[in-house]
Amino acid sequence: MDFDVSTIDHIFCVRQILQKEMGIQGGSISDNKTANDSVSREFFYNTLIAFGVPKKLVQLIEMCLTL
Repeated sequence: MDFDVSTIDHIFCVRQILQKEMGIQGGSISDNKTANDSVSREFFYNTLIAFGVPKKLVQLIEMCLTL
């Protein structure tokens, strides 16, 4: 896959935000499930938008998390 640099930057930022807010260092599946269950999704989406993540990417993330 050929990703745009800004897309990679956004993904990196999202990951950093999640790790910082949830205190995740290693990131096992159980850690990620616990982190996802403890964060308000609406807060998460608004935070992504506030950090400049394009709305379309936020909508894609939202679709993935609601499956």
